[in-house]
Amino acid sequence: NLLTSICVFIITIALYYIKRRESFL
Repeated sequence: NLLTSICVFIITIALYYIKRRESFL
């Protein structure tokens, strides 16, 4: 399912971004 793949991709990017911010702080 294309929609599911897009959702998973966005969640993965969001988690990666949050981890980078926590690491930075």
